[in-house]
Amino acid sequence: MHTRRNFLSSSALAGAGPGLAARRDSARAGASAGITSWAQAFLKFALSHPAVTAVISATGEPNRQSDNLLGGVGPILDGQQRQSLIAALG
Repeated sequence: MHTRRNFLSSSALAGAGPGLAARRDSARAGASAGITSWAQAFLKFALSHPAVTAVISATGEPNRQSDNLLGGVGPILDGQQRQSLIAALG
């Protein structure tokens, strides 16, 4: 399982260029929501969307199952946090 430090430093802040500020913003949004991996970020993103009523994740890897479950723990993302993730990936 990824640690928060690994998620923030290697995934969200890697690279340079115009998207760097968006990746920093998404890292802050993720940290404030307790997100420690990209899998959790995507699941929390889906769970927090107003039009979504159920999210089903699937994996055959036990360690990934545990990580996916953490996507449903803690606060959901607010609109600004969702936009930060969109900007980081867009």
